[in-house]
Amino acid sequence: MGRVGHVLGIVISGCVWLFIGCLLTVRGLFFIVGSMLVSSYDESPLLKFLQKFFQDPEKSLLFLVFFAVMLGFLKGRFVLARTVRRAVKRLVLLPAPLKVQALFPWSYLLVMVAMMGLGMLFKYLSLAKDVRGFIDIAVGSALVNGAFIYFKHAQLLKAEFLKRKK
Repeated sequence: MGRVGHVLGIVISGCVWLFIGCLLTVRGLFFIVGSMLVSSYDESPLLKFLQKFFQDPEKSLLFLVFFAVMLGFLKGRFVLARTVRRAVKRLVLLPAPLKVQALFPWSYLLVMVAMMGLGMLFKYLSLAKDVRGFIDIAVGSALVNGAFIYFKHAQLLKAEFLKRKK
């Protein structure tokens, strides 16, 4: 299996988060827009609730998406940022070059599998599509935000390496 440096290892971790976050965000948008187009508001509790404040269905949908993105942003900035810092610190403390398997410890992989299982469970819990979409957008935008924190740490580490070489 291949080996990578610290900076590339951090970038790869960020790319994984970015990829999964984008997939979840797009999936959530499909759920929310689909719930508005296909079903009645009786089957979409969040959109039905927002309809009381916004008479226009499109405004209700936009507010729901905006709120999910902002919630995800806050989660990414304040909760996942600590997770990223711990992961980066762990990677930097490992001797270079890193094995690709070292990028994701077993505990991390177990959490990923558990989250995927929870996502699959939503399908069988018969949650309303707008609720599923809201959750997917919030989690997806949090992961995208966390990915950019990974990239920021990679950039800072690269700058530190370049400064040491001079």
